[in-house]
Amino acid sequence: MSVFAIYANSKCVFCSGATEKKTAEMLYMSQEWDYYYCYICRGWFKRYFDDARIFLPVKDKAEIKHLTWFYVTHMESAYERRKFRERMESVWRVVERRLPGRN
Repeated sequence: MSVFAIYANSKCVFCSGATEKKTAEMLYMSQEWDYYYCYICRGWFKRYFDDARIFLPVKDKAEIKHLTWFYVTHMESAYERRKFRERMESVWRVVERRLPGRN
């Protein structure tokens, strides 16, 4: 299963004609715009929060750098939380086995 099949929740405004699948994911919300990243064309675009028909490509390098930093930070944080949860679950299983009446 590809990455975009797991995370994508929207159609890309650029390459949606090439596929029927959802290939983009909303990764950032501001006061006026929702920012999306497409896993197929690897492009960023933004939609106006009040009207999904209004969208613009994100071309500004500083803006793309900020969005990419936000995405990477978010994914690293999710990975660390998952690792912590898995570790705590394994510790809890050991503790449960050592409780009285659990042989």
